[in-house]
Amino acid sequence: MMKMTKNEIISLLKLLEDPDKKVFEAVKEKIMQDSEFFKIYLENYHSLSNNLLAIQRSEEILDEIFLQKFYEDLKNFLTDENSHLSQGAFLFETYFNRDLDKNQIEAYFDEVLRAVWMEINDNLTAFEKINVLNEVIFNKLKFKKTPLLSNQLELFNVATCLSHKKLSPVTAAMLYLMLCEQLEMPFYPLNFPSLSIIGFYSKEFEIIPNTDDVHKGIMYCIFPYMDAQPIGIPNVKKMLKDLDPDYDVDKLNVMPYKDYLLEYFRLRIDFLKKNEIDNFATKNSGRVIKFYEQNYNVKNY
Repeated sequence: MMKMTKNEIISLLKLLEDPDKKVFEAVKEKIMQDSEFFKIYLENYHSLSNNLLAIQRSEEILDEIFLQKFYEDLKNFLTDENSHLSQGAFLFETYFNRDLDKNQIEAYFDEVLRAVWMEINDNLTAFEKINVLNEVIFNKLKFKKTPLLSNQLELFNVATCLSHKKLSPVTAAMLYLMLCEQLEMPFYPLNFPSLSIIGFYSKEFEIIPNTDDVHKGIMYCIFPYMDAQPIGIPNVKKMLKDLDPDYDVDKLNVMPYKDYLLEYFRLRIDFLKKNEIDNFATKNSGRVIKFYEQNYNVKNY
């Protein structure tokens, strides 16, 4: 596509002030055909214009440009069998805050990962490794816990968790899972309603009939927020019943990381909506979930 001159670009953007919807759709289509080229001009126009209609329309197009790139990155993540949970988690952080410096958040995570890796060796049992992870995070790196009953919007924010070293029950579980995956420790997400419990699982254990000691290959669970001490299967089932008397405890199972990530996203969106947050993230969440399900075979939990 032949690039436009500066005057042609200005003339095109000025058409955003035209109240005719057909004119706006034509301008939008033209911009979306080469969105990366127009993005910087549109951002400048949006910040300098004093025309309310044009500001609203330029914001709408900027949202679409962001989503276009976000969907491209999300599809690459979902279709890559070797992608890591952390990659998806950080990508979603940009959805909630597009000004986020993703490279900086990745650097924070790498710092934690290196600190844990330095302390772990292959002679340790899985539980001993979790204790090391717990020691590094809370004592060496000085992560703090947010209050359990806190209603802060940062409760699901992985970026804040890493940059401010603050853990909520759900971000603690997310952080432990991201670390366990890359350190090849056998702890996995569970379809536990609050997504705050993770399980010690082995495929070899699946052949063992469900008992008080084993459930679908899960030997025990941990609650990372509360010092990651082992929780036996009977106590986990009791916790589930306490949360919801109608919950079918036999449905408790491990989740693939990408299924877990979508459930995490749903939980975060629900939290925002319950707090009456009406913004870009909540307005477009339905489209994102639909796109996710179209590009990845999500299981029914």
